[in-house]
Amino acid sequence: ADFSSNAIGTDEANVNSYIQDGLIIQLDGLSLSGGVWYDLKRNVTITNHGVTFGINGAIFNGTSWCDMSDLPSPINQNTFTDYTIEAVYTRDADFADSQELLFSSKPNSILSLGFAATGNLGLATNGNLISGYTGILSHLRGIHYVSANNTRALFDGTVLTSRGTASFGSGVVNTIGARQKTTAGTIDSPFTGTIHAIRIYSRQLTADEMAWNYDIDRARFGA
Repeated sequence: ADFSSNAIGTDEANVNSYIQDGLIIQLDGLSLSGGVWYDLKRNVTITNHGVTFGINGAIFNGTSWCDMSDLPSPINQNTFTDYTIEAVYTRDADFADSQELLFSSKPNSILSLGFAATGNLGLATNGNLISGYTGILSHLRGIHYVSANNTRALFDGTVLTSRGTASFGSGVVNTIGARQKTTAGTIDSPFTGTIHAIRIYSRQLTADEMAWNYDIDRARFGA
């Protein structure tokens, strides 16, 4: 399918080439401003806790994280079935059979994306309810692309339909690269590597739309 009419500036792949319909949060590692990560769609506060910034993303060392203090209010009002979350990341270390989170929502919010200790892709619905997708190679080093909602997931270009289990809960703030469990700021479930992009949509993307975004990501961040 050709979704070029639903993107901006598609002559070559750029930050505006993704599906735009329903895109409410967009963090992009090729659109850093003075070494600061910021949301391209809304005025969402992002606070850095020890993260460094490379030429194409935010670098997490296993103890660093970012938090997003404010998410658009519709995220707290709708059900998860209305959402899709996408991420591009590069893993620097082998998966250690422990939970890792790319994005963790706070209580009463409904979005989290990460990997359970089993390696299954985990996607939060509401509170601690998790949809798990199996059949992925999340333990491999290198760059990976993920797009997921409550109906389907696309991992490195492969559509995932097998459902499994995952078990991770919410934190106290909306956190990138880990989960903050207490107000004191301690974290768990850290990710080690670079997160190149995170996008949140207020609707379910179709398989074709996920594939479109995947092609744009590969053109921009490499294979």
